Amino acid sequence: MKKFSIVFSYVIFMLAGGIFGVALIEFFGFHELNMSDKVLFICISLVYLYIALMFNIIVHEAGHLVAGLMSGYKFASFRVGSFMLKKEEEKLVLKRFTLAGTGGQCLMAPPDLVDGKIPFVFYNIGGALANLITFVVSIILMFVTKDVKLLSLLFFITALIGLMLALSNGVPMRSGEVDNDGMNIISLSKDPLAMKALWVQLKINECTSKNISLRDMDDEWFELPENADMKNVLISSIAAFKCNKLMAERKFEETKKAIDALLNSNAVIVGIYQTLLKLDKAYIEMISNNNKVLVDALIEKQDKNIIMAMKNFPSVIRYQYTYALLIDKDTKKAAEYRKHMEFVKKNYPYMVDVEDELELMNLADEVLSDRENNDNV
Repeated sequence: MKKFSIVFSYVIFMLAGGIFGVALIEFFGFHELNMSDKVLFICISLVYLYIALMFNIIVHEAGHLVAGLMSGYKFASFRVGSFMLKKEEEKLVLKRFTLAGTGGQCLMAPPDLVDGKIPFVFYNIGGALANLITFVVSIILMFVTKDVKLLSLLFFITALIGLMLALSNGVPMRSGEVDNDGMNIISLSKDPLAMKALWVQLKINECTSKNISLRDMDDEWFELPENADMKNVLISSIAAFKCNKLMAERKFEETKKAIDALLNSNAVIVGIYQTLLKLDKAYIEMISNNNKVLVDALIEKQDKNIIMAMKNFPSVIRYQYTYALLIDKDTKKAAEYRKHMEFVKKNYPYMVDVEDELELMNLADEVLSDRENNDNV
């Protein structure tokens, strides 16, 4: 599947490039332009590319939204880039949230499980179908506006991006550790536990949106049988959430053991989850033994890249704050991270997460105070 995904991705991009090149010559007469007009044409095409990409991301997530509503799901949030429209007490509010590796996301509150199942096919494929419809409509508009070359070019690029997103999301593929919508449909069809795992993840998001902490959620949601397929990212993600729940319950030793067991297993874990689990383990180490060598050894190059990309994520800020406070003993730098947390708090969509992380930051303060008192004895 990984080899197929890589090859198919290359094929999509090569096909798109070929179609674009042929269209430039046969439809838009690029070869007949003088040099300055060619440069202008390319610049305009790049602007159109960005517009078309953002438009198709919105269309894709809107497809999931419409399909979800028609399947019995309820609206929770709709995000494009870092801007999130979120439902709070029957009102829509604008928040800021960034998840590395995603251009947008539509999250829904799931219907109740019936015989261990929820509607999933239309909900998952809705985004790709919306992009496919965009492709067809844009191709028609491209020919309708063929006498207005720049407008026709916009519709052509929009169609091309729509087709690429439809194929890359609809044809079952796995990119790294993440399955696309088409692959999710196959996974959910084969394994009832994957179905429950999807439901649990959507319920966790629904509860978090209502400011319910992980510590107060149903313990049964986070339990997996011994024969669970941990190579299925939907299922393995529940194990990661179990570690998060233990952390929220302040069961630090249990958290540490659970993280070690998960990261040292053959489970396929999404890269972001792996990094966040390492940061939790590093935090536990800092407030207990404070071994700088051990803490630094936990964080690898790819983790540092994710930390940079998710600098506004509360648990990342909490880790940086604790490191500055307990490892570097730089109270000024720590104060900057606390100030940053307060800034993020203003527009962060999940207030309970910020409050939980602030508690952990305060605990780090207490640990520092106790250590200083012991040193003075």
